[in-house]
Amino acid sequence: MPDKLLPVAQLSSTAEHEINLEPGARAKSFLLYHLSELELGEMKQQLTEILRAGHIRYSKSPWGAPLRMWMDIRYLNKSTIKDATPLGRIDKIRQRLRGATRFSAFDLMSGYHQLQIRAEDIPKTAFNTRYGG
Repeated sequence: MPDKLLPVAQLSSTAEHEINLEPGARAKSFLLYHLSELELGEMKQQLTEILRAGHIRYSKSPWGAPLRMWMDIRYLNKSTIKDATPLGRIDKIRQRLRGATRFSAFDLMSGYHQLQIRAEDIPKTAFNTRYGG
């Protein structure tokens, strides 16, 4: 197993995450949440790190989720066409894996940053900060 996961720029994927909206859904930008000075300092540090890593970039998107230490995307979720694909049954998946010798590891701390988003959907993932767009 590798000691290091690939940076986002090096990820290659044939699958792109799509954010398909309900008909009539419109871009919406929300006001910022009130945060303490301690929270603001931590947020600025984390934003700087993920900006340097290339996980986020500056944007002028009409979409803007409020940000705490996570994105509040409830409005976007309400506007999204639901994926009705059923999840696989764990017993069947385990059965198919019997005898397998190669496995993948997932970095669950920054797993979100490893999703490849379809280019036209990237603006929908924008968020607001007091540090500019």
